[in-house]
Amino acid sequence: MRNLALVVSGFFCATGGLIFLPLPTPFGIPLLVTGAAFILAGSETARRLLRRQRESNTRLHGWLKRAEVYLPRFLRHPLRRTHPNRH
Repeated sequence: MRNLALVVSGFFCATGGLIFLPLPTPFGIPLLVTGAAFILAGSETARRLLRRQRESNTRLHGWLKRAEVYLPRFLRHPLRRTHPNRH
């Protein structure tokens, strides 16, 4: 039940982020990142897909690895679970 709630709230945040993205307010990107973190926290399939992308795309992996340092803990933890060396 918790995983379903995380995924649903993640889709709502991501949808809100897409709506706010073209507007002059700075809320689009943080909502998209938060929504992605919620989806990663609640969905094993999403983690598996991102892990595969990080394995095949070294540029994406490097960018995400550098971004992990600056993210808050609740966003950093789900992203670290998709590290290619972690199985």
